[in-house]
Amino acid sequence: MMPAFEGARSPFRRVTISMRGDTGPFKRAEIFFWPLKKTAWVALQFSLLALLTATLSACGGGSQSQAPPPPPGISVSISPKQGGLTLSQTLIFTATVTGDSQNLGVTWSATGGSFSSNTSNPTTYSVSGAPAGVYTVTAMSNADNTKSVSAAIGVTNLAGIFSWRGMEGDTTRQGVNSKEYALTPANVSSATFGKLFSCSVDGYVFAQPLYIANLAISGKMHNVVYVATENDSLFAFDADTNAAPCTPLWQRSLLPAGETAVTATNVGNVGSGPLIGITGTPVIDPASGTLYVIAESVNAASAYFHRLYAINITTGANSVAPQVIAASVPGSGSGGNGTTLSFDPLRSHQRPGLLLLNGNVYIAWGSNDDAPIYHGWIMGYTASNLQQMAAISVTPDGSASHGLEGGVWMTGAAPSADSSGNIYISVGNGTFDDTTNAIPPVAPNDDFGDSALKLTNVLAISDFFTPFNQATLDADDEDLGSSGVVLLPDLTAPGVTHLMFCGGKDSKIYLMNRDNLGKFQAANGGVVQYFKLSGDNNGNGFRATPAFFNNTLYGAGDNDPLMAVNFDPGTRQFATTPSFKSNETYTYTGVSPSISAQGTANGIVWVIDYGHTNAILRAYDATNLAKLYDSSKQGSRDMAGPDMKFTVPTVANGKVYVGTQTELDVYGFLPN
Repeated sequence: MMPAFEGARSPFRRVTISMRGDTGPFKRAEIFFWPLKKTAWVALQFSLLALLTATLSACGGGSQSQAPPPPPGISVSISPKQGGLTLSQTLIFTATVTGDSQNLGVTWSATGGSFSSNTSNPTTYSVSGAPAGVYTVTAMSNADNTKSVSAAIGVTNLAGIFSWRGMEGDTTRQGVNSKEYALTPANVSSATFGKLFSCSVDGYVFAQPLYIANLAISGKMHNVVYVATENDSLFAFDADTNAAPCTPLWQRSLLPAGETAVTATNVGNVGSGPLIGITGTPVIDPASGTLYVIAESVNAASAYFHRLYAINITTGANSVAPQVIAASVPGSGSGGNGTTLSFDPLRSHQRPGLLLLNGNVYIAWGSNDDAPIYHGWIMGYTASNLQQMAAISVTPDGSASHGLEGGVWMTGAAPSADSSGNIYISVGNGTFDDTTNAIPPVAPNDDFGDSALKLTNVLAISDFFTPFNQATLDADDEDLGSSGVVLLPDLTAPGVTHLMFCGGKDSKIYLMNRDNLGKFQAANGGVVQYFKLSGDNNGNGFRATPAFFNNTLYGAGDNDPLMAVNFDPGTRQFATTPSFKSNETYTYTGVSPSISAQGTANGIVWVIDYGHTNAILRAYDATNLAKLYDSSKQGSRDMAGPDMKFTVPTVANGKVYVGTQTELDVYGFLPN
């Protein structure tokens, strides 16, 4: 600033003051005064200087510039607020800015991944190449940088759920998807989570829906959910697209010409619904892109068939010609010819899930609602060509008068397997006669009703456990084989390092040493631990398979609450009473939970409740069984299809898939 005195002969004095801000134009002021003495002029100069500096600064001039104040009332919202992505997926984000009169929009940022444009709105978010985890996506107002909003996106590297309660290649049947980054106890509630859409199917869905991520079908990447029905149909649906109507990526009937699904009245099985076609959960081999499944059918001449199919997961076509199931073993058991026992496709029901292990597909059979005469069977087929490589009956010489002989049903659970290639199953009611504990068993004392079996890859019995009161269990229809076998994580020595458990209709949990199952003892003993957990006293007990997560068993028997039972790795013992219970009780069959988690954190226990006309999906916090979500409490908004027993939810990439009598129901984060 430069004040200047301009002399003149006029009696007045003029003062010209010029001022410029840091970036603005010059401002000039001219003031005329009556002549004063020199000292007065000097005083006036500085008074004017102070006055004009204050005035011009308030107007935006002066030596210090100030940003204009932000527009009033700016706010930002984002859609979606939360979600899940696989590594091949993209997600469109939209920001809404209110009070942005100049339409300056937003700038996007994220803690991982990238955008099609950091300033366009909407924008496409991609996580290709990013590690799995939870990422924060932020939209910041360009009109007011202090206003922003964020969304949390769980990015999973889960390849899929390839078998019954089997994340990727897991065959322990613990039931844990430890790569679920979207769903957490903090964000699952009725306000944020619910039914997104349904896909109609043509029959009951007993088999657990299977899931595979990042699959190219017809030149486009999809996450795919596979559904098998009792009408012998397979459906491949996009796991994420909410289209109306829901259209399958492909659909395939496995019925040959002239054949139909078996009717329940034909085989005396009313528990599986009006038709019997595909009951056991298929298994997927992602390396070859093949889904293996057993389909039952009958022709006009009342000839019954079980066929093993190898299906291309991208097209639904046969990868290999299907194989008709047939087998015979030496034995004098009921229904045979006295020296040979043959597989009976009429009386056998392929209920357990399939196991894929070391290039072989293993399949087990039980009965049709205990309609005699039946025997439990296990067979192995080479996956590449579907040629049979092994077959056994677990009661080849069983000849009980009632003809109920060792069905392998396990409420739908697939056989479990350890890292050494050993296979584990449980067997239902039937003859047991290897009381001398001979291994290998010697005919005719080679029948294993109400037992847990350890098998080699060629299905030779290498070990077993049979309760001391097996005869009573058999007589009272309290079979041990009403639950699948769950393998615990390996422990470190000293002490037992390889454990497994299963439950029975006698309401007990049996904890066994996989390296020495215990065989048969004339009195209590043989196992690491057994204890009564279910409150049922009517012979129903556990007709479901508990899950295992973070050293805790989660399960419910008949008329039990969902229970959390702690396991102590130090003592190798379960607590005999639950640490937590749900408020709800589960009737008749109990529940076989699925668990989602981020490693060992943010565990959620998911169950499907049966016996209420419509299926009910519930979610519980794994730490204390506090209920997070209940589909029955949301009226029609979240109503699932008609319910079925023994069903298991599939959890993947922020969504939960529920099979019912008429549809696949898909649950996930609700739109904003």
